[in-house]
Amino acid sequence: DEYDVVLWEKHGALGVGADVIEPFDMIDTLSKSAQIYIAGRSMGFEPAGMTAAQMQELKEAFNL
Repeated sequence: DEYDVVLWEKHGALGVGADVIEPFDMIDTLSKSAQIYIAGRSMGFEPAGMTAAQMQELKEAFNL
């Protein structure tokens, strides 16, 4: 109930939305984010992540 898209290790991704385009876009964004994360880790970077306040700002900016 809390998430519209999830990624399960060794299983895949699942997205839910009002139409087929919405979850497709969410899964595509999740996939690209994972690729960026893995590329950064392979170059020796440790992402700091975002604070709860930063996440709230994004939610408000994008009406999520």
